[in-house]
Amino acid sequence: MRDRVRIMLGNREIVKRYIGDRLVWEQIILKVMTIEGRINISNNLITLNAENIKKRLEGKRIRKISIAQGKEHAVDFTKYSIFLSDYILSIRNYDNEFKEYLLNNGAKYRTYVRLKVQFYYE
Repeated sequence: MRDRVRIMLGNREIVKRYIGDRLVWEQIILKVMTIEGRINISNNLITLNAENIKKRLEGKRIRKISIAQGKEHAVDFTKYSIFLSDYILSIRNYDNEFKEYLLNNGAKYRTYVRLKVQFYYE
């Protein structure tokens, strides 16, 4: 398990850092949800098929993911075109960095692979 980063001033924990009046850092505690499903990558679409995925992810602000308990990867799903149904999460307009992360961590091109995906959310 990863250690929690803390900034302390005496016996008080610092949760925000400012330079002048500009907020430059804020501590965010993320929750983790693991979903096991089948991932497929094609030319312009990434799909994750899993039971009740819409119910589990809807309304959550996803900040990072990890696959098969590997290295965490920061994601900004607001940049991608997302479709969420009861059993499918589809991602279009993804960047090459995201695709390479998936391929380097067990996902396959044009082949469904069963993997555990951890979603880190607020």
